[in-house]
Amino acid sequence: MKQNRRKKKNDRPVIRILLLGLVTLSICMLVCLSHVVDVQKCFMHMKTAETRNNISDASRFIDDQTTNTLEIVQQAAALMTADGRAMTDDNIFSILERYSIMETFSEVYYIDAENTIYQPGSVKRLLADAEIREQLEAGVSKVYVDNVETGDGYRGCVFYMVPVNRGYAHFGELVAVQEIGDLLQSSSFQTLGEEGDVYLIGAKGSVYAKKEKNHALTEESPVEVFFNYLRSRAGDSYAAGNISDVARNMHRKQYQKTSFVDKDSINNYLEIEAIPVVNNFYLAVVYPETIYSEDVQPIIFRTLLTCLTIIFMMFVMFLYIWGTTKHSNDMISVLAYEDTITGGKNDNYFRDVAARVIWENSNIPYLVVRFDISNFRYINEAYGHARADGLLKIVVEESEKIFNGIEICTRMNADQFVLLARNDQEFEAKCEDMIQSINERAREDLAIMFPIRLKRGIYPVRKDDTDVNIIIDRANAARKSLNGDEKTMVAMYSDKIVNQMYKVDQIESEMEAAIKNKEFQVFIQPKWDIVHDRIYGGEALVRWIKADGTRIFPDEFIPVFEKNGFVEKLDLYMLEEVCKRLRVLIDSGFSIFPISVNQSRLLLHNPNYVDQIKKILKRYRIPNGYIELEITETVFQDERETMITTMNLLKQQDVQLSMDDFGSGYSSLNMLKDVPFDVIKIDREFFSESITSNSSILILRKIIEMAEGLGIRVLCEGVETKEQVELLKQLGCCYVQGYYYAKPMPMEEFITTYCKSIPDGKKYYDDLYEAEAVQREEKLLKEAESVKTQSVFSAVEKFKKNYVEKPVQERKMPQTKGPRLSTEEQKVLMREERKRKSKDAGKD
Repeated sequence: MKQNRRKKKNDRPVIRILLLGLVTLSICMLVCLSHVVDVQKCFMHMKTAETRNNISDASRFIDDQTTNTLEIVQQAAALMTADGRAMTDDNIFSILERYSIMETFSEVYYIDAENTIYQPGSVKRLLADAEIREQLEAGVSKVYVDNVETGDGYRGCVFYMVPVNRGYAHFGELVAVQEIGDLLQSSSFQTLGEEGDVYLIGAKGSVYAKKEKNHALTEESPVEVFFNYLRSRAGDSYAAGNISDVARNMHRKQYQKTSFVDKDSINNYLEIEAIPVVNNFYLAVVYPETIYSEDVQPIIFRTLLTCLTIIFMMFVMFLYIWGTTKHSNDMISVLAYEDTITGGKNDNYFRDVAARVIWENSNIPYLVVRFDISNFRYINEAYGHARADGLLKIVVEESEKIFNGIEICTRMNADQFVLLARNDQEFEAKCEDMIQSINERAREDLAIMFPIRLKRGIYPVRKDDTDVNIIIDRANAARKSLNGDEKTMVAMYSDKIVNQMYKVDQIESEMEAAIKNKEFQVFIQPKWDIVHDRIYGGEALVRWIKADGTRIFPDEFIPVFEKNGFVEKLDLYMLEEVCKRLRVLIDSGFSIFPISVNQSRLLLHNPNYVDQIKKILKRYRIPNGYIELEITETVFQDERETMITTMNLLKQQDVQLSMDDFGSGYSSLNMLKDVPFDVIKIDREFFSESITSNSSILILRKIIEMAEGLGIRVLCEGVETKEQVELLKQLGCCYVQGYYYAKPMPMEEFITTYCKSIPDGKKYYDDLYEAEAVQREEKLLKEAESVKTQSVFSAVEKFKKNYVEKPVQERKMPQTKGPRLSTEEQKVLMREERKRKSKDAGKD
């Protein structure tokens, strides 16, 4: 029974694919049919527009021909009176003979003021009453059309009447006649004649010329012939009102298009357009709708064949996909939803099921939690991959025990998990139970004694949330807002987190342009020699100041740069800017002071780091001792030996090294033993604690004494009051840094304030190093005298070790109470000391 249910469940995707395929094929068929209809409509529209353009072209052709012919007649009329020519019979007949031979005109004659007609061939007669007397208008050019009765019937003609004048004197009218039928022989009417019947008609339906393909006019009288033709062809479907509308629109000289069904049940179109230059003269075209179907049918057939081919190919492809899917459905479902490490479900399963659970239980408030195991990397390294994977499995198993039913927990990747849980009062208790169970099983099953802590980001699901991916991302954003140092290790998604993410995105989008535009500016905080009450050096600090004056504080952008790696580029930029400015000061004759520059962990891991430092110092020719690299002790937590090697390589380049935030880590003393530091900077928090605790004051005193014994200078940060300064003097600290003496200031202000105050800053530091060496020597000699078993040779050897390793430029051996020892004398003493030690060892 269970197998049948499982089989049915596994077959559901196949059935869905089958149904989806059928629906897809149906949709494709509908789309193809729709496409065929659209093609037909598009082609019909195109053909309609083409016919309309052909009619417009034919109308313009008649209009242009009529206008050109009128101009020819006007030229002939002007020629009759040109150059003072007398209106004699010979002159008149001469002009008429010249223009009568033109193919354009069927007749040319002249009518004088006495109604005498002059015709070519010296024919002269009186104007009859039945002729064109009513059309004559003295002094006015006129073009009109009319049917002329002949022995064979009627023929339509265009009459051109042009007055013959000389000045204000009117002599008569020159008349030219052109047969309208000649106009229809033009190529402009060829396409129209092939598609339908073409007529040139008058306002009352008189037909002046025709070019018929489908039907022929049968009436002998031309008057009303066209309207009668429409009535006979359309039958009862074309009422008298339609004829009246056509006639009315013709009088208005409006383009019109109408349709009617003829007696053969074929839809026909009628298009009429006025000829502008001639009154009551129109071009009418009647054509059947079948002219479109004859052209469109081949295109429709090819389109339909293409669509059917595509559908057939899709059908074949669908059958293949359906068969393949059915064959491998079970295996795919396993691979898609199971996590191979924990044996539970994976994030794909969560996305699919969580969306359905939230939708089906919309009345239940839910939380989505993204969580990971804090410091899982150390567990992996300390206990091995096998036990670390076992821990991941325990997390899934314990979470499934506590969060069940309509709650889901799966592993996403690495040590990250996602949980869908009810948002109720029991949620926190469930989480605590889960963490407790995980710790118990980790100790019992895997012997992992490291406390397991979960870093959780929580997002309350809202009613309008529909995208599970967005929900998971928001919970993850809350998780990422935790840095791992929080007590509760829980963060709830909020607008503050969103704003922080936006700030990070904005910082990352602007950082490259900022370094290019030099928006990262160097500020210097002076370091002070409290023994001599004078400046000792400075620390370079970065400030981001945009072109508009807006400032972004270091605690906002430095963590972002440390995460994305841009801090490497920024550290080298700061170092180069400081070196560049020092070089300018040296070349300009200013005194300079040592400047310390912070170096990040990421930069120190760069295999080319030492070479980059060397190139920068060499490029700007910085004297030894005037650039100090500040390094926090936390950089030695990872790849300790590699970091120590890097420090030694830097010392070989005569670079000053400073340990920043001394006392904040667990390995500070080891670092002093293994790394050749020149300066240690007491962390401000350590110092703040020191002034309030007697035990801490004692510890600080011993640290200072120990550092001096190792030849390392001590600098205390965060000094803000005079009391702190006096206390540090008593403890033996010589150098401080803090707001009591100066706040961080732009480098230009630092130069203006301090670089001119000491005539020779470089000489001051040479003297200072020599004085320190003298103090260390005297202290060592006193120690040698106080310990009777210790010879003066070992004291000198200790002094030499501390003094030589100190990177002070051009040091001279300070004067002691006795005569100064030469280099050779020192070597002799050291050899004797080694012999003595060997002899003592032999006795033992």
